[in-house]
Amino acid sequence: MRLISLRQVVVETNCNIHIDFFDVKIFSFIVLNALFFIQFASSQVILNFQGNEIGDTWNFTTTGASSSALVQANAIANKVTGTKSIVVGGNTGGGSCYDGGSGNGTVVENKITFQPVNIASSNEYIRTLTFHWGSRFPQCAGTGWDAGEDLSFVPILDGIPQVPIIIAVGNVNANFNIRTAAQQYTYTISTCVNSFSFELKIPTNRSDELLFVDDVSISTPSLNTVFNPVLNITGDSQICAGSTSNLSTDIISGISYDWSGLPTGASFTTPNNTSNSNAMTIDWGTAAAGTYQIKVKPRKTQCGIDVFGTEVTYQIEVNSNPDLTVSPAISMCIGDTVTLNANGANTYLWSNGLGTNSSAIVSPSVTTSYQVTGYNGNCSSTESVLVSVNPSSISAGNDLVVCAGSSVTLSATGATNFSWDQNVVNGIPFIPTETNTYTVTSTGSCAGTDQITVTVEELPKVDFSADLTTGCSPVMVQFENFTSGNNGYQWSFSDGASSNLSAPNHTFITAGCNDITLTATSPNGCITSVTFNDFICVSSLPDVQFTSNIDQIDSEKSTVEFTNQSIGASIFEWNFGDGTYSTEFSTTHSFDPFSLANQIVTLVATNNEGCSDTASMIIYFKAIPSIYVPNAFTPNGDEMNQVFIPKFGDAIDPTKYSLTIFNRWGEIVFETVDIQIGWNGTFKGQDAQEGEYIWKMRYGIVEGVDQIEKLGHVALIR
Repeated sequence: MRLISLRQVVVETNCNIHIDFFDVKIFSFIVLNALFFIQFASSQVILNFQGNEIGDTWNFTTTGASSSALVQANAIANKVTGTKSIVVGGNTGGGSCYDGGSGNGTVVENKITFQPVNIASSNEYIRTLTFHWGSRFPQCAGTGWDAGEDLSFVPILDGIPQVPIIIAVGNVNANFNIRTAAQQYTYTISTCVNSFSFELKIPTNRSDELLFVDDVSISTPSLNTVFNPVLNITGDSQICAGSTSNLSTDIISGISYDWSGLPTGASFTTPNNTSNSNAMTIDWGTAAAGTYQIKVKPRKTQCGIDVFGTEVTYQIEVNSNPDLTVSPAISMCIGDTVTLNANGANTYLWSNGLGTNSSAIVSPSVTTSYQVTGYNGNCSSTESVLVSVNPSSISAGNDLVVCAGSSVTLSATGATNFSWDQNVVNGIPFIPTETNTYTVTSTGSCAGTDQITVTVEELPKVDFSADLTTGCSPVMVQFENFTSGNNGYQWSFSDGASSNLSAPNHTFITAGCNDITLTATSPNGCITSVTFNDFICVSSLPDVQFTSNIDQIDSEKSTVEFTNQSIGASIFEWNFGDGTYSTEFSTTHSFDPFSLANQIVTLVATNNEGCSDTASMIIYFKAIPSIYVPNAFTPNGDEMNQVFIPKFGDAIDPTKYSLTIFNRWGEIVFETVDIQIGWNGTFKGQDAQEGEYIWKMRYGIVEGVDQIEKLGHVALIR
């Protein structure tokens, strides 16, 4: 048996309103529909759907239930004292509790549908729907819900049904018992939903399949609370005109802040009405002194609508700065004393340690700017006075050093009229011939005289030499510097090279004569250069080359013809490497055909300037191999001719040697790569038969052919 009970449908507020609905009906398809409007603000509201037993009246919609469902709903065992329930029941016979039958009746989807509830006043909060469900009659605990008879919950948000949620899955003889194991379902209604309703659906095919739904309620904490956070502003309450101040208020999660109230000439560091900042910096700029009310209003967006809290005001007093005036700029002669004055403030502070009076006495030696700050309380203003100092009489300038032959210009300052001695004209260049002191005289309010010494520095006297001035390429030259004084040096060679050493060395490669230039620079920048033309001359080497008609000799051919192909030489010397020489231009030489040694032939060629060069060539000696292969051997134990082994001369390369012996059937009876090992006439540990055997031999020649192959016969005789 399956029963659904829905109870406690009530609206509770702090006004103590209680609404009951009666006249419950039994049905196969139930729609429970309740309509409520919450119109009272409170800190806590719970919305319940509550009914009585069978016969109560409900504000919901259903389909008709079977008479069997009605009987079961009214059964004494299912009437729980103090419990308000709604029952959904089956429509056909069957089951094991009250009606007989197979339980294969037509499946009817039973449904309870509640009418929408207006919950717009709680948009800010999450709403929670909670109900309990299960069977009620313990004697029917074993009847169970069949597969496919699932209990579904369908939320309806703002009139739009959502995806059904299965909260209980039917199974053969499944037991849903509120009294012994209550089932509960909770659904969270999202924010910004204005109208809410729901459906409960279950398909049944037997009249004893009843389910109770109990204790259905919608609740939320602090429902309908007014958005009105209390803000507290802190920061500077008194500031000076033109300065900046800082304000801040409480940090509240999820809100923005609207600031306002600035006068003309002042601005926030971010634009006025800036959101998302609980702190502001104000630049008072050109705002006039006075008292201003700075305001901030909290703002929160709920369901697309801006909701504002109470605006809070903070008072700031802007104090004026002193209207400070100072003495005008002053011009004075060096050594004079002047008084500086300031007015318009209560107290003063002068720079340069001049004190805190409204006036200060100064006697600067150079033009100086003096600052004074005036204070009215914490507000201040700063002004400057420039005192220009004219030199006593005149300044001729700093002493000068010039290079001999260079011009100099003397220009005095500090007055308006200048007169120089020694025929010097102020501002006109002239060439001094020696070191001298010049005097200038001025006239006017700061009249006087001054002197300047012009030192004439002699130019460096440059000279140098070299340890070599001629030679055969390459010529390495060490230069010697005879220039006196602590100078800087720059050498330039006509082959493109250079050096800044005092006495460098340099190697000249290209034939020809080279110009050498040395430039000396004194510490005062006086420069002298000297160039020696064609100072280093380089002679070229002869181009030495020769060829031979052969580069390898042997015992049959040991005479070699050498052809001289040298250019630019006049004297020649041949060295044949065997202790013999020749001075011919081209020559022929016979080598010892039995020396078996390679010879290095060298040609030295010398030109008319005595410059020599050398070319060389290797003449190789070809080794003549000697080979002896016996045609028979007698391995009979008489110690004579026991082993078949070839004999070689010195020209054979043993690393390239191999010997293989075959019988007449092509089998290999012996093989080796060791030139010292021969065949002893055995095969597989036994004496080989008498007869003819074929041998194949490979060998190489030293400094010659890598691999030579030979075939032959050998007779084995016992």
